[in-house]
Amino acid sequence: HTREDREELIRLGSWGGGLGYEWRIDVASSLIKGWPKSLETKKICFESLEQRKQSQLENEIALRILLEGYPQDEDVARYCINEIMHERFPFILLHHDGWILLARNFKDHPQIVASIDEWIVKQEHNEPEVAYAALVGRTPIAKVKLLSLLDSSFLFWPAQALLDGWGMKDPEVAENLLQISKGLLNYFKTLVVSVLTS
Repeated sequence: HTREDREELIRLGSWGGGLGYEWRIDVASSLIKGWPKSLETKKICFESLEQRKQSQLENEIALRILLEGYPQDEDVARYCINEIMHERFPFILLHHDGWILLARNFKDHPQIVASIDEWIVKQEHNEPEVAYAALVGRTPIAKVKLLSLLDSSFLFWPAQALLDGWGMKDPEVAENLLQISKGLLNYFKTLVVSVLTS
């Protein structure tokens, strides 16, 4: 846990570090665990994201460290709000992990939740991202959006988010999911009968 150790990890996680893709998470988790909530590491991560390819850390590693290592941190929250409000695909560097980490480490953060509510109503054909984003605040707006997505071809994502965020104790969620289940059951019954009689 020396300064030299941290500098070596940052070097390995840099654009020129030559580290294999499969080791990126290990660099991030080592910096988080070895120097928890370090102001210097946070500063390096923000500088890396601002400078892009001239950065000390690869952008993906820097973003993961911020979202995972600084829960409810206001500087990171401001970055997230800006990402949600101004980027076409927020947290795309981490794919779905960005939203998962946000839901885990910034749950119910008022400003982030408000920005997600504004973002979520505009989304089309982004079922996985919407499903994970909805779990940050579990707001009525998010629930309405998820319920509307139950008509899509990818109903697994909104259905799972509704179960995780609200559960079957919520009357509206229970009614919609039971209706879908009955519809699927009837479909398979008809399919089996059709196969057996053909």
